[in-house]
Amino acid sequence: MSTALLFGIASLLIACGGSSSRDQKWGTVLSSSAYWSLRDAFSSGYQACLGTSTGLSCAWPVSAVFHCPQGGTISPSGSVSGWLDSTGEGQLPAQFTLTPTNCSVDGTVLNGTSDITVSGQVTFANTSPRWPTTLKESGGFSFGPSPSGTCQMDVSTTVNSNSCTFTGTVCGQSVSGNC
Repeated sequence: MSTALLFGIASLLIACGGSSSRDQKWGTVLSSSAYWSLRDAFSSGYQACLGTSTGLSCAWPVSAVFHCPQGGTISPSGSVSGWLDSTGEGQLPAQFTLTPTNCSVDGTVLNGTSDITVSGQVTFANTSPRWPTTLKESGGFSFGPSPSGTCQMDVSTTVNSNSCTFTGTVCGQSVSGNC
């Protein structure tokens, strides 16, 4: 994972530090991971596309591993893939999962139970993504050790070229913020 990705997640967590809500902090970590996963996928640029007689077949893998603030990881897996026209324009589905593994946030450890699915449509021009785009994050994770339990999230993240915002629910609580 690039230094920029580590710095990005760390900066976003510091910005969230003033909140006393654990659900807000968890939403920030998970939405930030979705944002950086998508941004990292496009770092390969145009090389992810192959020309064919009918257009461009493109596949950007989503696979970077993110380190959580106090240890553990969030691992994305999936892709943004499909067909663009011969000029590199079109709209492709983004489909990936986020799996927290011993991800420690503010003294609580998050682990994937059913994974968190992330989906959305990314618009392209000249094989470059056009912003903003909206990602939908939903699914569950467990947390512990004290308190411990499971949690569901349903969050929309709006991704811009160098920032994102999120809104929705984490553990049944309303959350929103910058990531």
